[in-house]
Amino acid sequence: MDTPTPMADDQLVLVIAADDTWLHAGTASEVLGHAQEHRQQPSEPSAGAPAPLTGKVLDFFDDHGERLLPLVDGRLEVCGFAGGGGQVDPAVLRARIDTVLDRAQAHLERHPGGAGAGYPAMKSVPRPSGDLPEVIASLRLSVTESAHGHSAGWFHNLLHALG
Repeated sequence: MDTPTPMADDQLVLVIAADDTWLHAGTASEVLGHAQEHRQQPSEPSAGAPAPLTGKVLDFFDDHGERLLPLVDGRLEVCGFAGGGGQVDPAVLRARIDTVLDRAQAHLERHPGGAGAGYPAMKSVPRPSGDLPEVIASLRLSVTESAHGHSAGWFHNLLHALG
């Protein structure tokens, strides 16, 4: 069997829960850094801290809808991603993203945020438009609130609040 070629650190990755309850978008290196940050958090987060993703089955995609295969190191921790998992119809993946955003909007309406919630009082979640690469790039900026990686901004914390 051929060894898969890891994707470049700067390629966009969409991580979405298999049950469409959570998502994260970033470059491959940002996604791996995000996972590392959460591994270093205590198992019981403090008030306002993102909830852990214990027990979630996660799907990984590139920005064109190709399913990514996680690559693991000797400690069995994900250390990269490679293509080869098959192409998913971009419309299907977009519908999954919209399902997560709908859930986030419903959560925001039930729990408007503010002090102690980990996110400020907001009225709506981001609704990116365009083709799949544009949507994933926009989600990356919404989740990280900067072009430089994870910053645990309000939308990131709202998505973690979905549990």
